[in-house]
Amino acid sequence: MMFALMQAHGIAPLGVMEDTMTGHGRLQSLTFLGRKAPSTEPSARSHG
Repeated sequence: MMFALMQAHGIAPLGVMEDTMTGHGRLQSLTFLGRKAPSTEPSARSHG
């Protein structure tokens, strides 16, 4: 599900790893790393 969500927002997955952020032994926490593709739309900051 997470990878589908990333893809829907134009993010290419680069990696995923388990971490200990929950602080609880029975729960699992994962860190996802992705790269957003450069936008092809004109930037709101550009003054054209």
